[in-house]
Amino acid sequence: MQFNYYFLKHLTPILSQEIKGGKIARCFSQNKNELIIEILRPTKELFTIKLILDGQVSILSFPETYARARKNSVDIFPEILEYEITSLTQFSNERSFALNLKNDFSILFKLHGRLANVILFNKKSPFSLFKNSLTNDSNIELDNLNKNVIQNFEEFKSVDGNLKLAFPTFDNNIIQYLKNRGYENESLEEKWKLVEHTLVELNTPKFYLTKNTPKLLLLTPKEEHSNFSNPIDASNQYANKFLSTFYLARDKNAILNKVRSDIKKAKGYIKKSQSKLLEIKERRSYEEIANILMANLHIKQEIGSKTIDLLDFYNNKDIRIKLNGKLSLQANAESYYRKAKNQKIEIDQLVQNISNKEQKLFDLLKQEEEVNSISNHKELRPFLISSNKPQKEIINLPYTSQIIEGYEVRIGKNAKANDELTLKMSQKNDLWLHARDVAGSHVVIKSKNLDSYPNSVIEKAAQLAAWHSKRKHDTLCPVIYTLKKYVTKAKGAPAGAVRVHQEKVVMVEPKREL
Repeated sequence: MQFNYYFLKHLTPILSQEIKGGKIARCFSQNKNELIIEILRPTKELFTIKLILDGQVSILSFPETYARARKNSVDIFPEILEYEITSLTQFSNERSFALNLKNDFSILFKLHGRLANVILFNKKSPFSLFKNSLTNDSNIELDNLNKNVIQNFEEFKSVDGNLKLAFPTFDNNIIQYLKNRGYENESLEEKWKLVEHTLVELNTPKFYLTKNTPKLLLLTPKEEHSNFSNPIDASNQYANKFLSTFYLARDKNAILNKVRSDIKKAKGYIKKSQSKLLEIKERRSYEEIANILMANLHIKQEIGSKTIDLLDFYNNKDIRIKLNGKLSLQANAESYYRKAKNQKIEIDQLVQNISNKEQKLFDLLKQEEEVNSISNHKELRPFLISSNKPQKEIINLPYTSQIIEGYEVRIGKNAKANDELTLKMSQKNDLWLHARDVAGSHVVIKSKNLDSYPNSVIEKAAQLAAWHSKRKHDTLCPVIYTLKKYVTKAKGAPAGAVRVHQEKVVMVEPKREL
């Protein structure tokens, strides 16, 4: 209700007393849709007008101090600096007032909710707009802003008590106030009495600020509230309380939306992984199929045959097994044994991933509960810092990483990333690893300025290098390693291709995570 006509009627005479005869000292903006006007009064004291018009928040306040930032600050209406304020005009039945300056300049405060704007006029013609997007404001005529509305019982009766027609200055708060007092069920005469009583309240300089959801009202609210007799004091208290409540709610919602999105993703991941795990476990075991083949090596296999029917001694019935026609039964069995080993790795990995994601989900649910219970910005600050950490660097890194026994192990994402990891982001004494003679990721163990690396760390990093290569499904994979200073790149070599000197070799089982 701060931009209501009746509140402005109370505010503008007090404001006029504060600033009349003062000069425009500074007029600037350092936040989007925020205007600051500093006025140097005849007493040499500064008086500040602060206006926020960002669509969601429309607030007029008069802070005692306001520090201008050294950067990201822009001057507004520079033409009127040092100009004296000669008077203030409150337009009749209109949510607008103007500061009138010397040299035929005026600053119009058009406080129309989402269409609110500040317009600089010269010789009663729009000269400059604070919000240039509101192009229609270039057509405003100052002389036409006063609205003469006849408000007596005869006029009220002629519109059958329609409040919006009889009193266009009544906003929704005023209309609801009247409805709560039984307005709609009364006769025209009683309706008019209710309106007259309400007008007395509206024209009395008493202002109410509700405590829970901050609202600045002219009519006595039912909820708990504070009372003010000065509209400037009421505006400042309203601005402080509303903005702290608004920004707390905005920041809480931003954090909660992110947390709830992560919760949804975590639940989806768990559900999908559990379904996949169940599917794998219900699938016929590769090891059992391999055992059936090994038990029937005496059977002569038809050359090129892609299937074979054998007795499934686990279920005591026949089973049809798919074969590689180019391989013997024993070689097919060995192939199934390899699949069984990879299947076990896949199951173990799924179980571990589900466990990790369930812990993550638990943490997210706990965080959601904690953020929901926060009632001030101080408690919210740690969550804001965490959620506002820049993600770009992490997303754009050319590697993923794991910590192994206190050592950071970096794994290149692709051929181009391999070059960046090895040649630009690694030091000469970092340990470099790669699966031997096949395409794969460069793996780097970051140095701790020690003379050697633990064998257990080298072996585990080698397992990662093996997994992130074309040999990921082999039982064993040779991995070469050497200090990064012995890794070079020939001019014109394709991405990821390097020369390696003084390397050693370790044989490991490929593993995705350790």
